[in-house]
Amino acid sequence: MENLNEMNKQMLIHYKAEITKYKNRLHEIQIQLQKEKTRTLFWENKYKEIKFNLIDKLKEEINTLNEKVILLEVELEEERKLSHGITMKPIDQPSMTRNKDTIFCYFKYTFIVSKEESLTILADFHIENISPLDYEDLIICLKVTSPERVPLTGKISNPDLMDKNNSKQSGEWIYATKDWKEKIRNEGEYWIRPITNPTLKKYETLSFNGWEITVNQPSSKITVDGFLYSSGLPSPLKAVNRINIRFL
Repeated sequence: MENLNEMNKQMLIHYKAEITKYKNRLHEIQIQLQKEKTRTLFWENKYKEIKFNLIDKLKEEINTLNEKVILLEVELEEERKLSHGITMKPIDQPSMTRNKDTIFCYFKYTFIVSKEESLTILADFHIENISPLDYEDLIICLKVTSPERVPLTGKISNPDLMDKNNSKQSGEWIYATKDWKEKIRNEGEYWIRPITNPTLKKYETLSFNGWEITVNQPSSKITVDGFLYSSGLPSPLKAVNRINIRFL
């Protein structure tokens, strides 16, 4: 009987020890679980912080880009206003008929509007001979019409210098009259001719290239007409187009 009681006591001690062990183990697990919860909460907050910081950064970048877009739109609108302030379209332009016995002349040009709102016209004047005939003694008249006189500049030689020293001349064109300054000042007419060969042979092209007109103070209207004179023409030949600018 004593042995049985002793055995029961030992079993009771063993079970109590097991219970204590499991309680301690349970406590450790609860602590680990609490740590994991805390760790999870930490990373959730970290994720939210990173997410919100990223969102704020993206919003800031979007706002910056929107400001740039608005700035570009304003610049584009202002450039369009400048472009719409003038009519950049040749008028009175008849069809270019290319018969076998034809010579004709025309302008090719480009408008450049600067930030200072000055306007520059870069132009060429071409003469095409698509006929089987040669045309001699060619002279060109470019007439600039505007309320305020605007200068035409290009590589045109001075005939006075030509008389004195041919080596001083540059370019392929020269003023065709002695009173060329008065013609420009009083009439806005630029009379020029080729320096070396005033003849346009059949099926050839002659060009007065690289001249320009700069308008710093816009007038209401500026036109440039071109005329070709030759001993082979019964009357002056007018260019098939004209440079025409209207300021609104």
